[in-house]
Amino acid sequence: MSEEIKSEEATTAKANPTPSHAEMFFRYVAALSQAAGVQAFTLAIAVPKEDGTSAVMGVAAGAAGTTPEWQAEIAKLLGEQAVSASKTIIAPAEKAPEVV
Repeated sequence: MSEEIKSEEATTAKANPTPSHAEMFFRYVAALSQAAGVQAFTLAIAVPKEDGTSAVMGVAAGAAGTTPEWQAEIAKLLGEQAVSASKTIIAPAEKAPEVV
């Protein structure tokens, strides 16, 4: 009897809610970055929620098999650039961002 219950549970699929357009965009950009062979990236997107607040989705990834020193340096550089870029949300950029 317990075997029947186990086999029924194994074949029952749980329905996942359909991702929103923002979630699909987020997943697409992250997957595209990884597939394109980008060394490392960070991505954060704010999307509106039904209650009038915002949800922030974020992901970061780097190339596998790199040294801890490289990972720390890239994480630092990506973080600095993210902080710099996010300032343009509050005040418009005075000049084009410098590419490092």
